[in-house]
Amino acid sequence: MKSTVCCAVNDFLAEDAVDIFPHHQSALRNDQYKLVRLRRQDCATDTLVDSEESYEVNESSDPGELKLDKADADLLAEGAPH
Repeated sequence: MKSTVCCAVNDFLAEDAVDIFPHHQSALRNDQYKLVRLRRQDCATDTLVDSEESYEVNESSDPGELKLDKADADLLAEGAPH
């Protein structure tokens, strides 16, 4: 199951390791929120790990009001306001 090449590259890069793209991801959204489910390779344990992210989103044409699914806006992230 291990993404041998990707994990080997990250082992070689050590401190400069890169994010490995998910094996699977899906998303569901309505007018206000987006839920993203991810399955990523954990090279340390040679397993696939599931995680979820949640974002408040909209389709505003005003850049000042636009809400996107960016990492720093993840409502489920540790330290995010609940």
